[in-house]
Amino acid sequence: MIEPHDLGSEHLVLSHFSLATHGFDVRCAAASAAGFDAIGMLHRDYILHTQDRGRPADDLVAEAEANGLRVVEIEVARGWSLATPAGEDTGWMELCLEMASVFGARHLTAMASYEGTTQEVAAGFARLCDRAAESGTLVGLEPIPVQDAFDIATAREIVERANRDNGGICVDSWHLERGGQYWDQLEALPGEMVTSIQINDGSLTPEHDDYIEDCLWNRRLCGDGEFDLMRFVQTLDGIGATAPYSVEIISRDLAAQDPFSVAARMADTTREAILRART
Repeated sequence: MIEPHDLGSEHLVLSHFSLATHGFDVRCAAASAAGFDAIGMLHRDYILHTQDRGRPADDLVAEAEANGLRVVEIEVARGWSLATPAGEDTGWMELCLEMASVFGARHLTAMASYEGTTQEVAAGFARLCDRAAESGTLVGLEPIPVQDAFDIATAREIVERANRDNGGICVDSWHLERGGQYWDQLEALPGEMVTSIQINDGSLTPEHDDYIEDCLWNRRLCGDGEFDLMRFVQTLDGIGATAPYSVEIISRDLAAQDPFSVAARMADTTREAILRART
């Protein structure tokens, strides 16, 4: 079992969303059988087990470890900005910080919906990073085209203004390819600023009018889509990024299939894509 901060770019994490329709125990078993090095967990799943079902958090830790895994990725923190819009659930942030402490997570992902100035947002991000640092956890701000931090350059400005050693950017192949293909921004990013990497494939042409709906159901196994994953991996290697690859393939078709078979295919095709880029 690999310690969270010993994970590098040769390691694979099974994102929560890849097998989101299956229970935590099944996800752990499937990830282990497929050879994943670690797994991720969503705050809503944590609520389901610990609050709704009364399962002790330590039992979740033990279940993962029984499968030779650690929960290293926590999703998703919102409501952390000092300029958070009215109605934004600030409880998400507190819950993610609790999870980071319970699991000793390597990183948590932050999404940005905000009002106000970039400096106000950066101050909120700095506060989130300071809280996460208490658990030794990195924080990755994820650029999402339909959010206020819509590209790498915007996210980078927030991270640099926050100026925290554990603050950085979560890079997702989906949002890079579908959000404008801002390769120049990725190529200019310092590798140490990449706290986490999410990899998946998909079509270059939207399959649904709603970006989020498309994002949540139409991702594909690496090699089954049109994304330039070779360039993605080579660019990340080129800038010196050393974060592990989180396999985040959210697919309606795959959700209906056997989780053990799906996890194995996710691991195999991702490894093949990364190896192809490196040889």
